[in-house]
Amino acid sequence: MEFARIMTTTNRPLQRPSDADGAATGGRLPALDGLRVPALDGLRGIAIAMVMLYHFDFLYHLHFTDEGASLVLLDDLVSKTFGAGWAGVDLFFVLSGFLITGILYDAKGPARRFFASFYARRSLRIFPAYYGFLALLLVSLPLLGETGAAEEILRALPWYASYLTNVQEALNPGLRPDFLFAGHIWSLAVEEQFYLVWPAFVFLFSRRTLLWVCAAGLLAALALRAGFDLAGLPSSLGYVLTPARMDALAAGAIIALVARGPGSLRLLRAWAPALAGTSLVLLLLLGALNDGLPPQNAWVHTVGFSMVALLFAACIVLTLGLRVGSTAHAALSNAPLRWMGRYSYAAYLLHLPTATLLARKAGAFGDAPDVQGSTLPGELAFMVTAGAITLALAWLSWQLWESRFLRLKRRFPYQERTASGSASAGESDAPVVAAAADPLP
Repeated sequence: MEFARIMTTTNRPLQRPSDADGAATGGRLPALDGLRVPALDGLRGIAIAMVMLYHFDFLYHLHFTDEGASLVLLDDLVSKTFGAGWAGVDLFFVLSGFLITGILYDAKGPARRFFASFYARRSLRIFPAYYGFLALLLVSLPLLGETGAAEEILRALPWYASYLTNVQEALNPGLRPDFLFAGHIWSLAVEEQFYLVWPAFVFLFSRRTLLWVCAAGLLAALALRAGFDLAGLPSSLGYVLTPARMDALAAGAIIALVARGPGSLRLLRAWAPALAGTSLVLLLLLGALNDGLPPQNAWVHTVGFSMVALLFAACIVLTLGLRVGSTAHAALSNAPLRWMGRYSYAAYLLHLPTATLLARKAGAFGDAPDVQGSTLPGELAFMVTAGAITLALAWLSWQLWESRFLRLKRRFPYQERTASGSASAGESDAPVVAAAADPLP
């Protein structure tokens, strides 16, 4: 019923929210007012931390323990918690849906400039780090004794170069020689495929039609994953294929579109706490019934993925409504978390090969030591070391490589919507929602 109210709202130009609608900056919603939202950077920092902990835990048990689990209850509980870190990718997806949809909607204008600016800016953000990463693997892995992985990456280079690694993973799942070095970039393929298709939808359709498209996407993704499962197909199809993951992207897009309607943001805020609470309770119940939240589990990769998307969508709404000075705002806006969010793209690319190489070199010295049967001290040391190296490399990537290309983005300004709803030439480096945070991991 409430969603129907949102859908039937007439289209109007983007308006500055009143003091009653806003919270974080003197009553205005900052993501709609051209201001940067530090707390969104913090969410991105949480997302990369979740993914890193997930992979680090997996690699530690793969290389240092026999069974992948400790007899110590605390170890098992920590491992199950880190084992849910795959959801960090979903948080990136929801953020991308929110931020990219906002960028595109606010930049609607002449077709040539609309598409040219978007794709030029995305290319400058994505391609240098991505293709630089692939080149680095091909050059460095043979020197580090990982010739098999380098050969597999070279053999599969057409998949990697064309952002189709998610399709490759769906067709050939498993621990291939290259998987522990580049298997994680399937999610970047999902993002790129989203970037290729979604701008045309935003350009062609009204806000109300786009909301219906997003609602259909939420249901279709769940139905597709359930269909894969009922047909007995590998769970990897529902995990890595873009149509099966579009509910997370659609959930973020809905926030951006609803927030640009008259008064609808108030409705989102009213429902966000209940949605977040319900989704979290259902996920905890799934975790209790399935010994954690492994994404291969049928319930987790069907209903669970939808609950994760809705939970993170609600978290974004709640984050946008945080008041400066509140405990939650301070927690999400703290400098270390925002720093991780800023360099999260390169960190995402580099963390898996970094941790894999560290684990293999350290594993040559034998099993990890334990303390009273607990392997947590050794795992913590491994995670801190791998994380520190990853973040240092990500910082270097930004300073020495990525930032040089990002400076060129100012040559491709968007056209921003004015208060009258028309598009005008915008010379700022980022329009409206784009200022909130970079959507990429």
